[in-house]
Amino acid sequence: MSKINVIVVDDDIYVRQALEVLLRRHPKTNPYSFFSTTEEAIDSLGEKKKAPDVMVLDIHFQGESENGISAIKKIRKVSPKLKILVSSMNKEQKSIVEAIKSGADGFVWKNESGDGIISAIIKLVEGRFVVTKTVAEKILGQAVKLDKYVEILKDRKEYKHLTESLKKTMYLYCYCGMSAKEIADELCLSVHTINSRIKTVYQLLDAKSRAEAFQKLVDRES
Repeated sequence: MSKINVIVVDDDIYVRQALEVLLRRHPKTNPYSFFSTTEEAIDSLGEKKKAPDVMVLDIHFQGESENGISAIKKIRKVSPKLKILVSSMNKEQKSIVEAIKSGADGFVWKNESGDGIISAIIKLVEGRFVVTKTVAEKILGQAVKLDKYVEILKDRKEYKHLTESLKKTMYLYCYCGMSAKEIADELCLSVHTINSRIKTVYQLLDAKSRAEAFQKLVDRES
């Protein structure tokens, strides 16, 4: 079976970098291309000879007049068979419903775990509609007909904002589940430096393990 080609559209460079690592490491996915704006992504879809299979799309872009929701309809016209997975921090019920009505094939929180993102991508290709549990709770009872099989993923915790270097390290450590050595190789740094960063985060959060640090790197937005 050929790998799933995934295009990522997000203006957060750390999200793009973390997803690139995650997609490259998984045997079923291929990091196809990455863009910081919806305009660049849409232009690329018209130019590519082989269309990607799945797009992971944020719906809020700083400094852009057009958001991800309004771009979904344009994406559908250019690449109607492309599966669109919205990945966002925006928890407004209206935005979730609008994204689905516009043609999104799934909606997950932006800080879903690495395994959760991969699982959602695979299920989309299988023809399922994918949402996390709390997204499902927000849209149930709304005027949105989900006529596809709905796959509900378990919710994950979200990350707090850290300094630039710590944030990048912890995205790979918690988001992708990489070891200190793997992160060091990825960032071209020493294992000692990576361990120092992880230790610093542990101290800041008063955590003693990866699992505990993961639980404390939360910032649940209402």
